[in-house]
Amino acid sequence: MEFLDAQMTALSAMMRTTRKLMAFNPDYRLKMELVNINALLSDERMAFQTAVGLHVDLAIDLDERLNNVPVMIDASVLVQALLNLATNARAAMIEVPIREFRIETALKDGSILIFVSDSGM
Repeated sequence: MEFLDAQMTALSAMMRTTRKLMAFNPDYRLKMELVNINALLSDERMAFQTAVGLHVDLAIDLDERLNNVPVMIDASVLVQALLNLATNARAAMIEVPIREFRIETALKDGSILIFVSDSGM
């Protein structure tokens, strides 16, 4: 059973990666769907950690008020944008002693906010 769970997890990761790569295709059409932002960011934690590097502290702070708030987005485009920021942060943190990459969600005045920061120069 553990083997099957591992295979399903790997298959899901491969499908997400394929969707992300398709976002670079100029003929790509947005795949709008209702998504829970907090769940999406939690699910992609390992992808963000890999992009920023294992030597970097990754913090994902999620506003609990968003746990039951669906948003109509193309999840692969959002994840790709955050992965690009993580990759850029990795390059900016090469020579700093404290390496941290942070993603935060917030709800303000009816809008969902995503903040991204790093300790790079």
